[in-house]
Amino acid sequence: MINLDLVTKNFLDESKEDYVGLWSIVRRIRDANTDNSDVIATTLDLLRTLLDEQKIVAGNFQNGTNFNMWNISTNEIISKIAGEWKSLGRDPNIGEIVWFTSK
Repeated sequence: MINLDLVTKNFLDESKEDYVGLWSIVRRIRDANTDNSDVIATTLDLLRTLLDEQKIVAGNFQNGTNFNMWNISTNEIISKIAGEWKSLGRDPNIGEIVWFTSK
C-alpha cells in the first residue's frame, strides 16, 4: 500500500525550494509502493490533482536555465506527459519530459 499523502507532502515541500523533475516523483511513488500497483496511473492522478488545485505548475527549461511554464490545460499537460512517457517505454530519467515547481 502506498502512502500518497507523504509522497505528496515531500514533493510539494521540495517544489517550494527547487524545480522537481517527473523522474523524482516516479521514483518516490515506486519506493513507497509495496503492492506494485500501476505507477503511471498513480503518478498522473497525483499530478492531475496538484495541477487542478493550482499547487504546482508544469514546464521545461529553455537553454538549460530559463523555466518555460506550459500554458496549457491540466488535461493537455497530463496527456502530454502520458504520451511522452509511453514513447520512452520506461520510467523517465533526470531532465526528461517535464519539471514542476510550486505556484
